[in-house]
Amino acid sequence: MGIIRMLFWGLLFYFGYKVVQQVFAKNDREPEVKGTPKQNKIDIDESQIEDADFEELDDN
Repeated sequence: MGIIRMLFWGLLFYFGYKVVQQVFAKNDREPEVKGTPKQNKIDIDESQIEDADFEELDDN
């Protein structure tokens, strides 16, 4: 019964270590995207773009 208990605790600590490692691991890389884009790029002349002016409204 002792070897089964040791295996159980060993697996429990192993999986706990893996979970903690995943939580604290840094993921600095951007996700890699493969394939071709489904949308075509739009040719927009930047002189045709205007900024919008917004006015703040009261919630009264």
